[in-house]
Amino acid sequence: MKRDKIKAVVILLIGLTLVTQSVFGQENYIRPIGSSGDTIKVPGRHLRFNGCTRPGSVLTINGNVIKVFASGAFAAFPEFSPGINQVEIVSEHPQYGRSVKRMWVESLVPSPLTTTGEFKIESVQMIPDQDQWLVTGDIVTFRVKAQPGNKVEIMGKRLFELPDSITGGIGGIYQCQYHIASSDTLVFSKVIAEMTGREGMKDTLSSETHLTINSSDFNRYARTNSDFSPIYIGLGSDRLGGAKYGYLDRNVLLKITGRVGDMERVSLGDNKIAWVSYETIDRMPEGFYPATPMLTGSFSVKGDDESDYLRIPLPEKLPYTSSLETDPARIEVDIYGVASNTNWITQMSSVKEIKNIYYHQISTDILRVTIELNHHQPWGYSISYENNTMVVKVKHQPESLKLSELTVAIDAGHGGTSDGAISSTGIKEKDVNLMLALKLKSALEKKGVKVILTRDSDTTIYNIDRWKALVPRNPDILISIHNNSVGNSNPLATRGTSTYYKYIGFRPLSVIMYDELRKCGLSEGGNVGSFNFTLNSPTEFINVLLEVAFMSNPEDEMLLMDNRFCDKVVSHVVKGLDRFLNESSK
Repeated sequence: MKRDKIKAVVILLIGLTLVTQSVFGQENYIRPIGSSGDTIKVPGRHLRFNGCTRPGSVLTINGNVIKVFASGAFAAFPEFSPGINQVEIVSEHPQYGRSVKRMWVESLVPSPLTTTGEFKIESVQMIPDQDQWLVTGDIVTFRVKAQPGNKVEIMGKRLFELPDSITGGIGGIYQCQYHIASSDTLVFSKVIAEMTGREGMKDTLSSETHLTINSSDFNRYARTNSDFSPIYIGLGSDRLGGAKYGYLDRNVLLKITGRVGDMERVSLGDNKIAWVSYETIDRMPEGFYPATPMLTGSFSVKGDDESDYLRIPLPEKLPYTSSLETDPARIEVDIYGVASNTNWITQMSSVKEIKNIYYHQISTDILRVTIELNHHQPWGYSISYENNTMVVKVKHQPESLKLSELTVAIDAGHGGTSDGAISSTGIKEKDVNLMLALKLKSALEKKGVKVILTRDSDTTIYNIDRWKALVPRNPDILISIHNNSVGNSNPLATRGTSTYYKYIGFRPLSVIMYDELRKCGLSEGGNVGSFNFTLNSPTEFINVLLEVAFMSNPEDEMLLMDNRFCDKVVSHVVKGLDRFLNESSK
């Protein structure tokens, strides 16, 4: 990247700062961030305000004085009454006059749960409250809220009324667990609760969600239909998606035994289950069954100039999970639906990183393969299939641990249609991330490092596509650069830096980076592990995510607006890489 492109990004950030001080001419102004329209709805009693005004102004929100920072930024977290609240923001400047902005905030506080007074059923739910497809032997939980003291049944099963000591004093909460029998059948039906009173009164109500039982779609096989098919541990989800075991190769054979919502349940073996999105599989025809017995062949291991390769012959492309462990450094691969018929493991002299390989049949149909490594710092691995042979590719430690001999990938988070966080003065995270990435690229190239950028302009690129593009380019290390923001919480209470990793084997780099960023004068946000971010998920190369500072905090924002501070951050990231390589060589 040319130096003029770096200068252009710096000028862009300076321009974003100056716009709050110039485009409004000789008048005062108020510019809230993230508010659209005259009414803002918030689930709760508080709403985060970030915005900017003329530096030197006195600003109030509904009469309460709010600090205006030297940049003109302000931030607050006022409390509102349930319902509609009028908000008046006033900014007064001794030279540029008075500016007023009015809006409405609707505080959506849920009504407290109360005991049902009249004879009726209020709600019928399955837990979780999503459409479910189940098979013989499964258990479904029903929950009903109705008038207390009555008899409630679903599918001929009586529900138990929970005592007030469990429900927080709310009467009429009924629950039961229903065991699916082989004789049970339903096709996408709402479940119906029936309540009978003491005098023979009856009331019925249907669930909002649907239940299917013993459908021919389940207890069937399917294959994954992409090269990066995520396999989930459970049904939980948040802004990063559900926790994952990892990703599967294309055409891996899965036994599908049910569905909840959009997630298909996979039987891995010996009562161990996982979940995949229905969009990532293609069902095999009804009546398809894999060849039996499912047995492994004998293993072989050999190496080339960059990696070692463990090959495990299998009768099918079977599902697997893996983990990267320490003390000693090792890779553990669990293969599901198979028993060992491995009578020898051949290891060639070309192998450099793999120290030992052995396996344990940890249950009747789960084989655990352990790959011990020669170096305490793993440098990456991948799992894929060549026909029906599983190939575990283990990356060598670089021959030279000098920074100048390595390839470093730098990911500038967000870009294009993804702005990321927006600061009080309107600076977009995507621009700050790119500016820091370009500065880091320049600093590393001065040291002779080969640098790969996932983006070098304001471009929309999905994170999974960044990962896919990096794999064939084989970087030694990936550094993802982001800047943080709070959600709907107090923006003045949270600031500082943090680093993130997913696999314990890659933690050392994140710990060193955290220590170096703290030396930039940033407060402590923590070193975070098991982080379910897409670009912390690659096992192919060491990776770390840096959340340099908080865009939502005006003090951190002013640091990010300071070119000298950004240079300092880059300098410490480079020092962190040198420290990591030094530690890895011991």
